[in-house]
Amino acid sequence: MAKKNSNIQTYRVLTGMTVIYLGVAIAVGDLVSAGTLVLASIICTAGLSLIVWFPCSWLVGFLVLYLINSLKRKSFVPPSEIVVQSTSVEAEPTAVLSNDILAIAQYIKKSRNKGASDSQITNRLKWTGWTEKDIKMAFTYLASTPIT
Repeated sequence: MAKKNSNIQTYRVLTGMTVIYLGVAIAVGDLVSAGTLVLASIICTAGLSLIVWFPCSWLVGFLVLYLINSLKRKSFVPPSEIVVQSTSVEAEPTAVLSNDILAIAQYIKKSRNKGASDSQITNRLKWTGWTEKDIKMAFTYLASTPIT
Protein backbone atom coordinates (compact mmCIF):
# COMPACT_ATOMS: atom_id res chain seq x y z
CA MET A 1 0.00 0.00 0.00
CA ALA A 2 2.87 2.37 0.78
CA LYS A 3 4.34 1.76 -2.69
CA LYS A 4 1.03 2.59 -4.41
CA ASN A 5 0.61 5.73 -2.31
CA SER A 6 4.12 6.95 -3.16
CA ASN A 7 3.43 6.33 -6.86
CA ILE A 8 0.28 8.43 -6.65
CA GLN A 9 2.19 11.21 -4.89
CA THR A 10 4.89 11.05 -7.59
CA TYR A 11 2.27 11.30 -10.35
CA ARG A 12 0.71 14.29 -8.61
CA VAL A 13 4.04 16.11 -8.32
CA LEU A 14 5.06 15.30 -11.90
CA THR A 15 1.67 16.34 -13.28
CA GLY A 16 1.79 19.54 -11.24
CA MET A 17 5.33 20.33 -12.39
CA THR A 18 4.29 19.84 -16.00
CA VAL A 19 1.22 22.07 -15.68
CA ILE A 20 3.13 24.76 -13.78
CA TYR A 21 6.00 24.62 -16.29
CA LEU A 22 3.58 25.01 -19.20
CA GLY A 23 1.84 27.86 -17.37
CA VAL A 24 5.14 29.64 -16.81
CA ALA A 25 6.04 29.01 -20.47
CA ILE A 26 2.80 30.62 -21.57
CA ALA A 27 3.38 33.58 -19.25
CA VAL A 28 7.04 34.05 -20.28
CA GLY A 29 6.65 33.26 -23.95
CA ASP A 30 8.64 30.08 -24.65
CA LEU A 31 9.82 26.85 -23.06
CA VAL A 32 13.50 27.79 -22.81
CA SER A 33 12.78 31.02 -20.94
CA ALA A 34 10.43 29.15 -18.60
CA GLY A 35 13.13 26.58 -17.82
CA THR A 36 15.65 29.35 -17.26
CA LEU A 37 13.28 31.12 -14.87
CA VAL A 38 12.59 27.99 -12.83
CA LEU A 39 16.28 27.01 -12.65
CA ALA A 40 17.29 30.57 -11.75
CA SER A 41 14.77 30.62 -8.91
CA ILE A 42 16.17 27.33 -7.57
CA ILE A 43 19.84 28.27 -7.98
CA CYS A 44 19.55 31.84 -6.71
CA THR A 45 17.75 30.76 -3.55
CA ALA A 46 20.17 27.87 -2.94
CA GLY A 47 17.33 25.38 -3.30
CA LEU A 48 14.98 27.09 -0.84
CA SER A 49 12.47 27.82 -3.61
CA LEU A 50 11.94 24.05 -3.84
CA ILE A 51 10.04 24.44 -0.56
CA VAL A 52 7.51 26.42 -2.61
CA TRP A 53 7.78 24.55 -5.94
CA PHE A 54 7.11 21.02 -4.64
CA PRO A 55 3.98 21.77 -2.57
CA CYS A 56 2.60 23.91 -5.40
CA SER A 57 3.34 21.12 -7.87
CA TRP A 58 1.67 18.57 -5.61
CA LEU A 59 -1.42 20.77 -5.20
CA VAL A 60 -1.77 21.56 -8.90
CA GLY A 61 -1.21 17.88 -9.76
CA PHE A 62 -3.82 16.84 -7.21
CA LEU A 63 -6.38 19.25 -8.71
CA VAL A 64 -5.66 18.26 -12.31
CA LEU A 65 -5.81 14.53 -11.61
CA TYR A 66 -8.95 14.98 -9.50
CA LEU A 67 -10.67 16.83 -12.35
CA ILE A 68 -9.61 14.20 -14.89
CA ASN A 69 -10.85 11.35 -12.68
CA SER A 70 -14.16 13.07 -11.98
CA LEU A 71 -14.71 13.70 -15.69
CA LYS A 72 -13.91 10.06 -16.48
CA ARG A 73 -16.49 8.90 -13.91
CA LYS A 74 -19.31 10.97 -15.35
CA SER A 75 -21.41 9.26 -17.99
CA PHE A 76 -21.56 11.13 -21.25
CA VAL A 77 -24.90 11.28 -23.02
CA PRO A 78 -24.74 12.53 -26.60
CA PRO A 79 -27.12 15.44 -27.29
CA SER A 80 -28.92 13.36 -29.92
CA GLU A 81 -30.04 10.90 -27.21
CA ILE A 82 -31.45 13.51 -24.84
CA VAL A 83 -35.24 13.45 -24.87
CA VAL A 84 -37.21 16.35 -23.47
CA GLN A 85 -40.80 15.53 -22.64
CA SER A 86 -43.39 18.24 -22.82
CA THR A 87 -45.88 18.60 -19.99
CA SER A 88 -48.21 20.96 -21.82
CA VAL A 89 -51.52 19.81 -23.29
CA GLU A 90 -50.96 21.30 -26.74
CA ALA A 91 -48.34 19.90 -29.05
CA GLU A 92 -45.38 22.18 -29.44
CA PRO A 93 -43.09 22.23 -32.46
CA THR A 94 -40.07 20.03 -31.88
CA ALA A 95 -37.67 22.05 -33.99
CA VAL A 96 -37.18 25.65 -34.91
CA LEU A 97 -38.00 26.21 -38.55
CA SER A 98 -35.37 27.77 -40.72
CA ASN A 99 -36.01 30.79 -42.88
CA ASP A 100 -35.82 28.51 -45.94
CA ILE A 101 -38.70 26.35 -44.70
CA LEU A 102 -40.78 29.43 -43.93
CA ALA A 103 -40.04 30.84 -47.40
CA ILE A 104 -41.11 27.56 -49.02
CA ALA A 105 -44.28 27.55 -46.89
CA GLN A 106 -45.13 31.09 -48.03
CA TYR A 107 -44.55 30.06 -51.65
CA ILE A 108 -46.83 27.03 -51.19
CA LYS A 109 -49.57 29.25 -49.70
CA LYS A 110 -49.37 31.74 -52.56
CA SER A 111 -49.33 28.98 -55.18
CA ARG A 112 -52.35 27.27 -53.60
CA ASN A 113 -54.21 30.59 -53.60
CA LYS A 114 -53.50 30.85 -57.34
CA GLY A 115 -54.95 27.36 -57.88
CA ALA A 116 -51.83 25.21 -58.24
CA SER A 117 -51.98 21.62 -56.99
CA ASP A 118 -49.57 20.27 -54.39
CA SER A 119 -47.86 18.05 -56.97
CA GLN A 120 -47.32 21.03 -59.29
CA ILE A 121 -45.91 23.06 -56.41
CA THR A 122 -43.63 20.19 -55.37
CA ASN A 123 -42.35 19.74 -58.93
CA ARG A 124 -41.64 23.47 -59.30
CA LEU A 125 -39.78 23.58 -55.98
CA LYS A 126 -37.70 20.51 -56.87
CA TRP A 127 -36.94 21.99 -60.29
CA THR A 128 -35.65 25.20 -58.66
CA GLY A 129 -33.31 23.25 -56.38
CA TRP A 130 -35.17 22.70 -53.11
CA THR A 131 -34.69 19.35 -51.40
CA GLU A 132 -37.48 16.84 -50.86
CA LYS A 133 -36.92 17.09 -47.10
CA ASP A 134 -37.36 20.88 -47.03
CA ILE A 135 -40.49 20.67 -49.17
CA LYS A 136 -42.03 18.01 -46.92
CA MET A 137 -41.18 20.06 -43.81
CA ALA A 138 -42.90 23.10 -45.32
CA PHE A 139 -46.03 21.08 -46.18
CA THR A 140 -46.03 19.61 -42.66
CA TYR A 141 -45.66 23.07 -41.17
CA LEU A 142 -48.60 24.37 -43.22
CA ALA A 143 -50.75 21.39 -42.23
CA SER A 144 -50.09 22.04 -38.54
CA THR A 145 -50.66 25.80 -38.56
CA PRO A 146 -54.02 27.53 -38.78
CA ILE A 147 -54.81 29.12 -42.13
CA THR A 148 -54.28 32.88 -42.09
